[in-house]
Amino acid sequence: MEQIEKQELRNEVEKVKDFHGRNFSQLTGNFYIMRAAIRYYSVKQGRSMTSARISEDFPLTAPVAGSCLTVLEALEIVEKRNESSSKNRYLPGDVNMEKMEELEKILKENYEIESF
Repeated sequence: MEQIEKQELRNEVEKVKDFHGRNFSQLTGNFYIMRAAIRYYSVKQGRSMTSARISEDFPLTAPVAGSCLTVLEALEIVEKRNESSSKNRYLPGDVNMEKMEELEKILKENYEIESF
């Protein structure tokens, strides 16, 4: 069962890489910062997060953080609260850290990111 889920995530990563190429590059370049930010807000703080909030507390600009969150949303790792014209707000309870760890393994296997 676990192998099937991992293969599904691999397939999702390939689709996201094709459809969100630039955003995917932003994520791979800033993966460890985004992982730290998501863990900080969802696990440590239990607060919602936006790209602007991430840029205030971490060394990323808001557009880069937004691009990364878009990819993570496409991979169903984070989920935005609702559709609106305001900034997307991601809730801490809707973060899948296990899937984020699997994504890290896949990206390392594909040489998209280096070990840290």
